[in-house]
Formats: sequence, structure tokens, C-alpha cells
Amino acid sequence: MNLNETERHYDVVKRAIEFIRDNTLNQPSLAEVAESVHMSEYHLQRLFVQWAGISPKRFMQSLTKQHAMQMLRQSDSLLDVAHEVGLSGTGRLHDLMVTCEAMTPGEIQSLGDKLVIEYGVAVTPFGQALIGWTKRGICYLQFVDQDIKLKETHLREQWPLASFQLSDAQFIADKDIPIRKRAYT
Repeated sequence: MNLNETERHYDVVKRAIEFIRDNTLNQPSLAEVAESVHMSEYHLQRLFVQWAGISPKRFMQSLTKQHAMQMLRQSDSLLDVAHEVGLSGTGRLHDLMVTCEAMTPGEIQSLGDKLVIEYGVAVTPFGQALIGWTKRGICYLQFVDQDIKLKETHLREQWPLASFQLSDAQFIADKDIPIRKRAYT
């Protein structure tokens, strides 16, 4: 790949990211994103994954999830939250939160009330990480550069009403660490 092609690919992915970010509430399809950058769906998908490490759909899902997390802490109505973030209903919101956060929207709204979060430190391909998980899967992953207590405090602040149990995180990391499985999907 020559420099001009590299610059062109970078520009396409940058414009696709901007389009997704600016239109997340409309939940654009891959076809709409591809049209916005004048590229076929197939080529955009491949190029986006190559440059960003995730698919356009996963990127949009992450933005939607972040917005939903903020809204869930401010609103009592799951339907209002779903519509505010561009989803068609509470079922889509539930699926998104369980898939991305391993928690239901209600558990997120309640700040973890009646929820048990197991946590511990594990060695990953990218260094040590503090991992938190529920019965549904991993809900917290932060790399530990120096102060593990700071990361543990952050986890507890995110879910102030949850119960926490120190456990063997290496088992979870070896079994389901999302880095290896999800980095390219």
C-alpha cells in the first residue's frame, strides 16, 4: 500500500466514523454509511475493521450503549431511554445492555442494587487487568498500570449499590476475555 492509498483509506474510515457518530440516533445501516463515503458495503466493512479493529456496527453499538448508560441513570422510563438513543423499543435496549455490559437496563438504573459483581486481577495479552463480571458475563475491564486500588475504587463507584466479591479473574480471562474474541468482530 502506498502513501496516497494509506491516506485515502484513513480519510474514508475517518469520514465513516464521523457519519456514524453524527447519525447514531438514526441507527444508520451499513449501506447508508457506505453511501456516505462513496464505497461499497463490502469494501467499507473490510477497510473499517482493518483500520479501527471493529466493525461499523460494533462501533455504532458502542456509541449507542454509552448514550444509553448515561440516560438510564437519569430516566425512570426504559421506553424513553430506548427511543432517546435511537432504538425501536425496550427489547432492543435490553439486548444491547446485556450484550455490551452483562447487565439489564433495570440493573443499570438501580446502580447495581441486588447485583453481585465478582472481580479480580488477571494477566491478559496486553498486561494485567482488573475484571468485573456478573452471572451474564464481563461488565468491567480496566488495564492496571500501577495502582490496582484506584481501578477497584472506580469499579465500586460505577456500581455503588452492588455487592462485590473478590474472585479468581484468571479463570474468566482465560475462558472469555473479550480482547481475543471480540477485537475483530
